[in-house]
Amino acid sequence: MTSPCPSTCSPPTTKPRSYPRPSATRFWCELERIVFVHSFEANVWEVTAALLGEKVKTLMTQLRQHGEAFLDRYYYLASYSRPELYQTVYYEIWIYATNFRNPQTNTKASTPQRRPRANKVTQRTLMKLCRGVECPRFEVLRTFKYGIQKRRYFDALFASTSPEECHFTTTSIWKGFMPLHLYKHGINSHMEVLEATRPIALVRVRTSPAPYPECPQNLTMSLYLPRRLHSNPPLTGFSAPRVHITSMNDVIVYAYTVGGYLLEPARVRQELADLKHRLSEFGACYRDDEHYVVIYDFIVR
Repeated sequence: MTSPCPSTCSPPTTKPRSYPRPSATRFWCELERIVFVHSFEANVWEVTAALLGEKVKTLMTQLRQHGEAFLDRYYYLASYSRPELYQTVYYEIWIYATNFRNPQTNTKASTPQRRPRANKVTQRTLMKLCRGVECPRFEVLRTFKYGIQKRRYFDALFASTSPEECHFTTTSIWKGFMPLHLYKHGINSHMEVLEATRPIALVRVRTSPAPYPECPQNLTMSLYLPRRLHSNPPLTGFSAPRVHITSMNDVIVYAYTVGGYLLEPARVRQELADLKHRLSEFGACYRDDEHYVVIYDFIVR
């Protein structure tokens, strides 16, 4: 991937001022590469792992805010003078840019966002569902018998995929989640492993109203993205299964929390029938041809 070249090779970036080249007579350089550079001066004893980690973290945060895509798993530290104890040394941090830059900045992220009301019911529900991990923002509008809640969700962004399956089955669910699993573990345009969020999976099921449809159910599997990525969500990776970005903003739902292994189709149909019966008992109005199966734990609920 790399080849040794003489010190006359120009660094892979242009700078407003002319600084000394690295002091080594020979070094490894990447030709035809684009890098993002952060420059700083420091004493030799100040350049610790903690200092570099903080500077790299700050640089990556700024790049994501500006819609850039890059390799986040390693970086280069360049020194432009010999380390001396009596004077500061000029350093640069290099981070590789990728060829997949396509910010598609979410315009909603720049507009003032409505904050959910921090009522006690909402707080208790968030603590129960999120368990200290980032969740979509919502507020509980009303509670009913049987543990049913009426919620409003705000500014949620998801990575989604639609498998070529026409029935809600255990096999179709696992097949649909495989592209999202790859996406989450670095097969994306940022080449970045995403941190854990909750819910761990969301399945949107739309039922065809036709009497004898060719495809009775349309499935969409989604993974909630952390808020730090909402302004520049990663796109699907090179040669990876297709994943697209979807959003959910100011959406009102009736939520019913149940325990057990919810990927069993018969169990889902029974719980859905019970929920619809109880909503009819309350006189609630809802869409009969569409529902979500939200999974917080594969085993628990």
